[in-house]
Amino acid sequence: RFLCSVDDKVLVKKLSKRDTEEFIQEVWEGKKKSDAHRKLPFALHEYLYEHLREKHGGVHADAVEAGYNLMEALRKFSYDADVALFLEVLTGALCEDVYNDRNEMTRALEEYLPLAAGHDNLIGREDLYVALREFFPSKSEESHAALRKALSKDQSEGEFVDFIKLFEEDANLNQGEFVTTLFEQHWMEIRAYAQEVSEAIEGAERVEPGSNLALLAAVREALRKHDPTKSLEDVDAECARGAQFATSSNVALQCSLGAVVDVDTFKTKLHVGLVKRADNFDLKALLKYRAPPEQSGGDAASAEA
Repeated sequence: RFLCSVDDKVLVKKLSKRDTEEFIQEVWEGKKKSDAHRKLPFALHEYLYEHLREKHGGVHADAVEAGYNLMEALRKFSYDADVALFLEVLTGALCEDVYNDRNEMTRALEEYLPLAAGHDNLIGREDLYVALREFFPSKSEESHAALRKALSKDQSEGEFVDFIKLFEEDANLNQGEFVTTLFEQHWMEIRAYAQEVSEAIEGAERVEPGSNLALLAAVREALRKHDPTKSLEDVDAECARGAQFATSSNVALQCSLGAVVDVDTFKTKLHVGLVKRADNFDLKALLKYRAPPEQSGGDAASAEA
């Protein structure tokens, strides 16, 4: 919608890398506030149009012009992890929850590293490698090697690594090699996993040859076999979203009743939300170092009694 115009030509206004990143952050923050006041949140492309229209005094043509120039900038600077992710979500290649998941991963990793290091900003290089394996247990050897290589480009010398500096950005809001690699791996791993899930669902036995209908129980079993590390609760949550049930507690009963789903529709509805490995990053690594919450006076007294 933000690219629909009554005019054939728009005025080209080149955005700098920094301007593009700052606008992206402005949009994310504005959308978060908008979502908090809406029962049904806008999709990113819908909110972007409203945001552009508001910035340009409600003038549609000006909003469209800004939208075209933004798209050019997004394509130009798509080498950057923040820009690439925004473009992927904007075009529908990834769901918005990937962005939220990445933010959660980053916050947890920034809390985890000083705890694992026992220091505010320094950690032994080899200790960092061990910590990253603990925090990212499902990453392949190739992915961990790529992180180590990226780390050496950011901080090539010394026994210790300053992990605070790893997350710093330059004047154009570019991340270092380590964070760029980490962010790229995050969304690429989610996209690859989502494709695997789609293939697993596609392989569910149909109610009859040539049909696109499958028993929900068969789809559920296909999801369980594809990723045995997921809890049954997580699998049922995915089934509920794909089958459009109000709650996941209905899934087991519906399977027993012989519920049938259209496979293509199920996949479409499932991928509206985040589909990822349960351990694409492991919060248990953080929990190991975090002190247990203090009990209230009443709870403490009960425990002593």
